[in-house]
Parts: sequence; C-alpha cells; structure tokens
Amino acid sequence: MKYSVLYLALAACIFTGCHEDDPETEISRDNRIMFNTSVTPAQVPGTRSSPEPLLKKSILRAEDGKILNLTVKEEPMDASFDRALTRGAQINTADITEFGVSSAICMKASSYTAVGCGSLFYDQSVGSGVATDYSWPTNAYRVSFYAYYPYGNANLALSSLATDRGIPAYTYTVPEDAADHVDVMTANVLDMLGGQQTPVNLSFQHRLAAIRFRLTNTGDNPMIVKSVTIAGVKYTGTLRNASWTLGSDTRSSVLACNDTEVESGETVDLTDGNYMFMLPQTLPATAKVILETEKNTFEGTISGLWAAGQVYTFSINANDMVNYLRFTAIEDGTFTLTIPASVNTSYLTSVSYSLDDGDTWVTTENSSSAVTITTPTVTAGNSVVWKGDGKQYSSGTSASTASKFSSTGRYNVSGSIMSLLYGNGVNKTVLPGSYTFIYLFNNNTKLVDASELLLPATTLRERCYAYMFNGCTSLTTAPELPAMKLETLCYGYMFYGCTSLTAAPELPATQTNYNCYSNMFNGCTSMTTAPSVLPAMTLYNDCYEYMFASTAITAAPELPAMTMRPNCYLSMFYRCSSLTTAPELPATTLNTNCYKNMFCACTSLTTAPELPATTLDQGCYYDMFSSCTSLTTAPSVLPATKLQNNCYYGMFRSCSKLTAAPELPATTLAQACYAYMFGYCSSLTTAPELPATTLQPQCYVMMFNRCTKLNYVKAAFVDIPYTNCLTDWLTNVSKTGTFVKNAAATWTGYIPSGWTVETYTPE
Repeated sequence: MKYSVLYLALAACIFTGCHEDDPETEISRDNRIMFNTSVTPAQVPGTRSSPEPLLKKSILRAEDGKILNLTVKEEPMDASFDRALTRGAQINTADITEFGVSSAICMKASSYTAVGCGSLFYDQSVGSGVATDYSWPTNAYRVSFYAYYPYGNANLALSSLATDRGIPAYTYTVPEDAADHVDVMTANVLDMLGGQQTPVNLSFQHRLAAIRFRLTNTGDNPMIVKSVTIAGVKYTGTLRNASWTLGSDTRSSVLACNDTEVESGETVDLTDGNYMFMLPQTLPATAKVILETEKNTFEGTISGLWAAGQVYTFSINANDMVNYLRFTAIEDGTFTLTIPASVNTSYLTSVSYSLDDGDTWVTTENSSSAVTITTPTVTAGNSVVWKGDGKQYSSGTSASTASKFSSTGRYNVSGSIMSLLYGNGVNKTVLPGSYTFIYLFNNNTKLVDASELLLPATTLRERCYAYMFNGCTSLTTAPELPAMKLETLCYGYMFYGCTSLTAAPELPATQTNYNCYSNMFNGCTSMTTAPSVLPAMTLYNDCYEYMFASTAITAAPELPAMTMRPNCYLSMFYRCSSLTTAPELPATTLNTNCYKNMFCACTSLTTAPELPATTLDQGCYYDMFSSCTSLTTAPSVLPATKLQNNCYYGMFRSCSKLTAAPELPATTLAQACYAYMFGYCSSLTTAPELPATTLQPQCYVMMFNRCTKLNYVKAAFVDIPYTNCLTDWLTNVSKTGTFVKNAAATWTGYIPSGWTVETYTPE
C-alpha cells in the first residue's frame, strides 16, 4: 500500500509542478516527452581471438546415405544486411513506428531503490517523433526510460511490474513457425535530468541471434526444398539489462520453404532475405538442423555459441556426396590401416581413401602379403574418407588375424561403416562374412567420438563387431546399434575397457543369441547411463554375461524377458558400485545359473526386487546379491517349493546391512541349495522358517555362518541323513537365542551352546 501512495504522490508532484526548492514552480503542459530512435549493433560478450568470421562445419545426413556439408559463418548484424518488411525481417530505424516504453522517476538526490522514487509511466505505446501524454518534470528530478520493440507482440511482454525498481525485465518465447519470428530490441536511457527541451534519443540494440540459410546445389540434379528446421534449442527466456536467463526446455522452429527449387549450380537464400531470430545461447547437445527436400530428409547436429546481435549464415552445399566412413581430425595426424595377409588374400579386393570428399582416390589392390596403408597428414578440422570392396576385414577371432585402424592424432569417426565393404553402397544392411569388423579400432586411444558412425546392418554375423572398440580409452560416445536380430558374440567385448565412455546407446534388439552382449561395456568406468530397456523376451546362453560389469551406471535397464537360458544374466552388473536400483525380474521359470552373480558387489544397491519364480534350476540365484553391503531389503518371499542344486547358494552372502530374510516355503530341498545363503549377514537377527522335513547333502552348509546378531531359528527337519548337511551352519551367531525344532526330531547337536531349545509340531 505504501508504494501506491508514493507513486500517486510523485505523479501529483509531476503534474502540479511540485519542486523541493520552489513548490510554486509549474511545469509547462506543452513540454511533452518525445523520442527519436536509432538502431546500433549489440555488443557481443567476450572477445574474439581473431577478427575473421567464425566458421564451423557440420554434416547433414539422410537415411539413403547422402550427406550435405553445412558451414556456419558468423558476422555482426548491421545495416549492410538485406532485409524485407515481412516476417523475420531485421529492423532498422525507419521500421520502428511503434514501440513500448516505461519510465522511472526519482528525486535528483535519491537512488532508484530509495523512498521518493517511482513510476512516471508504464508500458506505453509510443511512436518515433510523436509526443506522449506525459510532460517533463523539473530538473529537481531524474528520469530513466526503458523501451522495447516490437510492441503488442503476443510472444514478447514485460514480466516486471510498474512497482518493480530498476531496469525492467521482458519475457520472450520463440515461435515454432519461423513466419512469426521478430527482431526483438531494447533501449535504455538512464538518469536524465528533468526539464529537457529535446527528444530522448533511444538507441535500440538487437537482443536475438539472426539465422539464415543458403543452399548451393553443386550436384547434377535440381533440388526441391520443403522446409528447414532448427530443433532442440532453448526457446523461452527473460531479458533484463541486455542479459538473458533461459528456460531449460527445448523445441523446434520451422521455416517453410514452399517447395523452393534450387537448380544445379544455383545458390538460393532459403530464408528469402529474412531471418529466423533465436535466443542467444550455448547450443545444447540436442541442437540440430533438419533439411527436408522432396526426396530426402537430411539431419545433423550443430554446436557452438549464438550471440545477440550476430547473424549466423548456414551455408549448405548439396553435391550428392556419399556418406563414406569418415575420420575427421581433431588435431593434425596420419591414419593407418593394417591388413593381415590372410585377409588381403582371401577377403578384400581393394581399399581406397580420399582427402577431398571422394573427388580423387588413392587405391590399394589386394595382394598375397600383409598391407599397411598410411595417409598423408590430415590437418585439424579436415577429413579422410574410406571405401573398399570386400567381404570381411578379419580371417579369424584373434587380434592377429584382424585389420586395424590407428592414428597419430585425435579424431572423430562418422559415416557408414558399410563403405568399407560396398564402396558407394553405404546403405547396405547385410554383413556378408563372420568377424566382419572384429578389432577394427582395437586399442585406438586417439578415437574420441563415434556418435555419428553408422552401423546400418540389420543382418549380422558371428562376432561381427566383437572387440571393435576394445581399449579405446578416449572414446566418449558410442554409435547407434539398430539391429533387431543378433548373432553369436556380435557385440561381445565391443566397448570393453572404454574408460571415457559415459553412456550406452539404446539397444532395441528383440532377438538375442549366444553371448551376443557378453562383456560389451565391461570396464567402462565412466559410464553412468545404461539403455532404458533391453526388450528381448527370450534369452540365449550367456547373452548378457558381464555386460555392464565395473561400470558406474546408477540405474539398470528394464529386463522384461520371461524365457531364460543358462547363464543369461551371469554377472551382468558385477561390481557396479553406483547402481542403486535393480530392475524388475518377472520370469517365473528359471534356468541354470541364469541370475548367478548378477548384482554381486553392487555396494550401493539397497533393495532387491521381488523374485516371483516358482520353477528353479541349478545355481539360478548363485551369489546373486553377494557382497551388496548396502542391501537392507530382500524380496518378501522366494516362492518356489521345490529347489535345485546350488539354487540359492550364497545369494545374500556378506549383505552386512540386511535385517530381514525372505520367506523360504520350500519343502523339497536339493544339494547345497541354501549353502552360504546368508553367510556374514551381520545385521540379520531372525532366520526364515525352514519347513523342509528332509535334508539333502550340504543343503544348509554355512547358511547363517557369522550372522553375529542372529538369535532365532525355526527348522522342521526330523533327522540328519548326511554328515555335511549342517556344516558350520550356525557358526559365530549370537551367543544367546532360541531354536525351535520339530517335536519329532531325533537329532541332537548343531544348535549353538547357550541357546534355548523349544519344540513344535508342524501342521
């Protein structure tokens, strides 16, 4: 309420002529406030290391293997740029016919945060050279003006109120339709003394980054362009005092090109002399450009910084290029391909490389001996592309029989791996031979990014990608793996020991095979993100064994499989010390060793999932949660009533924080079925009831060994038919406790001394 009174008082002073020295002085009612406008380039934050325009390169790819080169040129936005008075036009002084302006007033000796200051007017529509309804106060006051353009736009508004002190804030949302983009500008004039006789000069500055697209067709055929999309960039922000605070969400803006035809040899401005105006930002990892033509959709990532007041010209060169396997140098270096004699003799006809995107090639024909192909030095930012004619690049399963790329400088790999087999046939989807690319980049410590490498094959072969990136310790990103049907060891050890890899790609395959994912990411110690789901419903032997062992993943993928095979999940998450949550495991019929060591040594795992299986097999839960030292919650029940050899062997061994065991309703036991199951569970106080009346060899051996707080056991067995049934089963438990035994039991011993013995009659 006090602010409202203050503003009314100030307004009264202004319009009645109040003056702190001479209250009788009056303000001329004809001395109206007016504005003149101009547009000046915005100041770009930071400094440039060179006065030359900033150039960036990218590649747009289509599903049919075609690629387009994308170059980005950065220049200041000034009056020299073409413009048109349509959507997305850059604005100059003549265009500013209406703008919004607010004014703050303060006594000359006061600061704008002090009592005695307020709003002269707020968010008024004003035209250049047109008098407002407001008159100048006397020179006993200081006045500041805050203007913005365009006024009345649905996507741009003041987000601060007249009652807010200081420079106002504006919110802006970039429209999805580029036809609705506008050139947002602001101007501030601060601390003018009252009593002025001339218009206020508002110097507007551009607050957005301007984007335009030009396409040059150097191919042989005309192109029909339907649209250009900038996708995955931030689109909402608040502007205060020339500084943006952006929202975190991203989306697309689409420029409709209305079937613009670009003839061979022609360059066309797809933005038609206008611009797409985007929020200044460091482009997120999701940022990309999508060019839709009549025949293809090309897509590629973009990166870098967009600054306010800068124009970014995206020049697309359409030259019908084939998406060959490409190495792009991050630093100067040479590339070498070594081919063993056994491969060169039997499986390859020729291998070629090009330093000019396929205009000229250096070709090596096959021979009867080993071949080493080394390129000249490729300077940073430039590329070498590869193609070949052959069946496979390895003659066997060992590293000595496999071809291998190496390099002297760091680089990224992109393009289709299939060009090594089919030349220009980069979209082929069949791998013709076994071991096709096994060990291809083995121990290549200079390889950094493989996210844009294409492995399009849908028909795989045995070990085709096995060990492909084994030991690539600088590799940070993996390629997509689209195959839906897998083969034996096809991805086995593919990224083994890639210690810089942070995320696994999605793995959509629905048909597994023997060892298909075996050790795929084992030792990827920086990997924090696993695929969201592994959708296969039927598993094969060892298919997921050690798949994520010794990684840093915090959440496991969904595992919906219902049909198990031996060792299918063997040690899948072994030593995943950051894993906090286990997936649901819905299978009701298990197989030999299917969950063996699955979560062993997952020291951050706190809760085990429910395990509904009622049909077990040998070793199915063997050491499943062994050494999960943070595990506090086990499944409520393990419902199987008929057990198999070693089925629960060591299942919760050394789970030192486990306080409650699951129910164990089984009445038909098997050899070593419960051996070591709760050994070293030092927080466990009560054993689950053991209803079986007949024992089997080693069935309870070491079952509760060193459960130092255990003080209650209830067991129904009547006699001890084997001497090793109960070996050390209650060694080093609590010194006092209660043992409840079957009233029909004929055995003695095997109960800790100091415990009270009670009897019961099972129902």
